[in-house]
Amino acid sequence: MSRLFLFTIAVAAGATAAAGQGSHRTPKNPNDLICREVEVSGSRLDQRRICMTRLQWDEQRRDAREAVERAQTQQMNPKG
Repeated sequence: MSRLFLFTIAVAAGATAAAGQGSHRTPKNPNDLICREVEVSGSRLDQRRICMTRLQWDEQRRDAREAVERAQTQQMNPKG
């Protein structure tokens, strides 16, 4: 998957998680199926529905975060 797609999913997941936090937390089942509408890159109107378990969404978000951190910490020095 492209990094832009992963970054988009990470941002959407972070916004959803921040909006859903309440004053009390109940244990969430990692096998719950969650479907989200994700905008298709390169299109203003097209959306794709992606359904994964809560555990898969968490792994996706973690992988996207790690990819962004790796990209930010890699040094590109053209002069060597």
